[in-house]
Amino acid sequence: MPVDFRDCFWGEGNNGFDVLYRNMKYGYVVTKDLAEFFKERSVIEETNSKLLSKLAKHASNCCSQGSFAPLWAILKTSTEKLATLHMQMVQRFQELIKDVIKYSEDQHKRHKLCKEEESTTSDVVQNIQQTTISLQKAKEAFNARSIEYEKLKRDNASLKELEKAELKCKKACEDYKSYVDKYSIVREDFEKKMMVSCEHFQNIEEAHIKQIKIFLSNYAHVLESGHALIGQVYVEFIEQCNEMDVNKLLEYLVNERGTGADRPGAVIFEEADLSPLGQCNSPDSTETHSEEKTYKKEGKKMSLHRKSKPSRRTTSLLDLFFSSSLGNSEPSGVPNSTSANCQVDVNDSATSKSTPPVSNALNRTNFRASKCN
Repeated sequence: MPVDFRDCFWGEGNNGFDVLYRNMKYGYVVTKDLAEFFKERSVIEETNSKLLSKLAKHASNCCSQGSFAPLWAILKTSTEKLATLHMQMVQRFQELIKDVIKYSEDQHKRHKLCKEEESTTSDVVQNIQQTTISLQKAKEAFNARSIEYEKLKRDNASLKELEKAELKCKKACEDYKSYVDKYSIVREDFEKKMMVSCEHFQNIEEAHIKQIKIFLSNYAHVLESGHALIGQVYVEFIEQCNEMDVNKLLEYLVNERGTGADRPGAVIFEEADLSPLGQCNSPDSTETHSEEKTYKKEGKKMSLHRKSKPSRRTTSLLDLFFSSSLGNSEPSGVPNSTSANCQVDVNDSATSKSTPPVSNALNRTNFRASKCN
């Protein structure tokens, strides 16, 4: 059975109109509170988005070495998607909040208009309330005067007292009847206008409830669609993790960090390579070294030769050998003056110093001949 305000807001005291009017005003407060609620929900989603973005950044800064790197990438991507979805929910909540605020402003205007339209009913309500109070007082006064008059009659009061009490009783009766008549007129007017006001307030309340339910439905749709997308992200995350099995992770590690498939070859023993020794000793250095050794040996032999006494036979043999060795070793293109000079030096040396033994003299002669060349 549908609810009809025209059957529900009467009662003693005739306060139904005030209840309906306050309920209409509460609707405006409810709309403002609902907008604040949606704002707080939007703040929650915005906070989630910021925290998820921070978490995604943390995932990107984590250790990307080793076989877990692809899973870090999956975590980062899914977290970024979640942050984006939460931010999309924030945007949709902002649009919903704008609609609620706009409705609240329109509702405030309608309430002002309704107050003006229902001003006559408000006056009738006040009138019937005052009439009811006056009627009740008149009734009580009439009852009191009637009781007083009857009491005087039973007590055989004086005629003057009875007449006076009778006048008061009649006046109270007339006042009471007048308020009864007035109440009947006011009540009829009150019922007519109250019926219209109840219908008006019910229409306002129904429209308000319908609009609030639309807002709640939109709110639920934002959450439902947003969390459906969030659930899809989780499903994709699980699928990607399942696809990235152990073998693929190991394969990734090998492709990224592998050092090759060639194993170290066998090693066999090899003899020492002495070729660098021949390359290091050049002919010039070898010749210079041999000359220095020969010169040192010759110096020692000459010092020993000074101690011994030369013989003429040894000297003559030396001269003969020196002449023959010069003739054989002299090149064809060398002038005779060079040979002569070398011979003079040898003779001078031979005559000025003691002659060494034959073997030592031969060595010295060969050294000087090679030096002259």
